[in-house]
Amino acid sequence: MTRTSLSRYPCPIARAADAVGDKWSLLIVRDALVGVTRFSHFKARLGVSANILSERLNALVDAGVLDRRPTRPGVQRVDYILTPKGRDLAPALIALLQWGQRWAFPPGRSPVTVRARDSAEALAPIALTTPSGRALAPSDLEIVATDAAPKATQDSYAALNARQI
Repeated sequence: MTRTSLSRYPCPIARAADAVGDKWSLLIVRDALVGVTRFSHFKARLGVSANILSERLNALVDAGVLDRRPTRPGVQRVDYILTPKGRDLAPALIALLQWGQRWAFPPGRSPVTVRARDSAEALAPIALTTPSGRALAPSDLEIVATDAAPKATQDSYAALNARQI
């Protein structure tokens, strides 16, 4: 099945989804965040077919989320290592994990949680805050087009924020 690329779409969410928006890519990044690096380990943990895993790993490398590194000089086997771009996905994945804990399982029945490695302290829920620390609700937010946006996008968001559509 051919996927429609969103890589030229004038929206950061669309472009992010284009790079990592399918379930296997998100689960690969999840596993990479906890230290999985080998193809065989990803395959065993995910239970995904080799061709799908290979396709997703290649796409994540092409997107700059993962880097391929030889396990040692002169060997064809590689490790898949998160790049800084890949590590920056951690807050988004933690937000998805926390959403799943709240809404995909009965209360208190999530099979996993996230905690600080050094203290075992639980992670606080991901929250929407301003740089000053003020908490915001989704209803407090607006998305505003910048000067870098195409005119149609600027007009669309201006109308949306004026509640004209």
